[in-house]
Amino acid sequence: ALRQACREQGMPSAAALPIPFIRTAPEAWPAPWQELRARVKRGWLCWTYWEIGQDLCHGADPERLRVLAQIIASLGRPAGTNTFWPCTLSATPDRERGRSAFSRDLFWSGVRELGVRMVVSMGDRASIAIGLPEEEIQPLHWEIRNGVILCTVWDFVRIAEQPSRLDDVVVFLNDMFRLLRL
Repeated sequence: ALRQACREQGMPSAAALPIPFIRTAPEAWPAPWQELRARVKRGWLCWTYWEIGQDLCHGADPERLRVLAQIIASLGRPAGTNTFWPCTLSATPDRERGRSAFSRDLFWSGVRELGVRMVVSMGDRASIAIGLPEEEIQPLHWEIRNGVILCTVWDFVRIAEQPSRLDDVVVFLNDMFRLLRL
């Protein structure tokens, strides 16, 4: 289905658009990444955003959690579909200064380890952290990278600025599911 959808959209094959990364075995990951991997459930649809490491490890921001839960509920996918993997992760909470360490290698290694088929990257900062060139980032866009479908959508701030964007994200992702028969 993926190859057919790519042909229909005039896109090159999945192998033609790699994001360079060094695949790292989980046992070689830094402790915070290993601890998170032990808690994260596998799923074929992976969500990532700049603050996700803070939310997963140091307490979720209620507004981000509300918006994300609303999107996921609106998609109506079965339990076990979604997983969450950070493009940034800090060993300590550092919300005040907004500091987070990011690792493209650990992000893509985790995506492989979790068996992900589609990544939803929320916002420019997350998309840059996972290796998309800044000039290629646009909301409601998809392409094949490293053998997975990579969808870029707005971050939480942009969704809050214009609430209709939440519905736009849901429509876009549901269209992707239909197109790719997921």
